[in-house]
Amino acid sequence: MNFQEIRFWTLGLAIVLLLQSCGSLENTSGDRAVTYNHDFNTMVETVEQAIRSSSLNISFAQKSDDGKKYTIIFNSQVAVNNQSVQQDQGEVIVERLGDKQTKIIITNPEYHFSVPSHQRKEYDRRLKNRIDDILGE
Repeated sequence: MNFQEIRFWTLGLAIVLLLQSCGSLENTSGDRAVTYNHDFNTMVETVEQAIRSSSLNISFAQKSDDGKKYTIIFNSQVAVNNQSVQQDQGEVIVERLGDKQTKIIITNPEYHFSVPSHQRKEYDRRLKNRIDDILGE
């Protein structure tokens, strides 16, 4: 093998490894969309209750101008040096589809690539299960 071939194969290997590592980051934020046959106001209250009962905090909540969408930003808190620090910020969107139909979109926090997968939290599953429990579904 000459120098050109070695350089070609080294570059090719580096590209393959880079693409593989980027692929593993796919869907780290994760979105989960579920449609419920309940009215918009009931689902807003249910989502807020699910967040709070999951030991999470609501740091921001706002209804859209047209009243068809409600956005909630949630996070968890940890104690650092006797102070409460927010971490793991995620989002829930409650969207009115009809009189008795509402879509919920839960977005997990975005983690830096340096956070190991076993330390990442999948709030979408936890909140979806909690919402279903509250609604009795």
